[in-house]
Amino acid sequence: MRLLVAAAVALVGFPLSVSSSHAAAQEASKEVDDKAALAVAIVDRAFPADRRIAMFEATANQIEAQMLASLSKQIDDEDALRLVEEWQLQLKPAQNELLVSHLPHLMEGVAGAYAEIFTETELRDILDFVSTDSGQAFMLKGSEIMASPAFAEANQAFMDETMALTMDRLPELVETIVAYKAEQEAAAAD
Repeated sequence: MRLLVAAAVALVGFPLSVSSSHAAAQEASKEVDDKAALAVAIVDRAFPADRRIAMFEATANQIEAQMLASLSKQIDDEDALRLVEEWQLQLKPAQNELLVSHLPHLMEGVAGAYAEIFTETELRDILDFVSTDSGQAFMLKGSEIMASPAFAEANQAFMDETMALTMDRLPELVETIVAYKAEQEAAAAD
């Protein structure tokens, strides 16, 4: 999600050649009156309702695969790793249901953020872009960007180091929580 939003932000000033679809897109943005309506129009075009779930699931699947790959470097036990992978497979349908149930609210949140962050001119430019064939392709192929070897390799290295750091520091967190709970219980007993 952050990748898609960041990419849209980066394209605010993207020079577009004037084509018939671009001209039609500019006309579409002129019909919208206010920032909130512009933001909703951007969300509707950038994340088409009939493809929205697939777009988010594909991105989530890519992140999950990279996280599991990082975790496999931290767990030096094939059976334990298999158990984690099986657990994730069992969890996936429930995660997908949650995504589907939260997606309308997430899209409202994206629209609200767009209206808050961007100027009206920027919103019109973004709407013009996502209304073109190129803009649609850019948004719909976001998960493919994450899966491309160029990005996936760079992101995997980041995830590997992050997972190693997290696993290394996890015992410290557990100790802190246990100490806190013991203090709370001692204070309650007094």
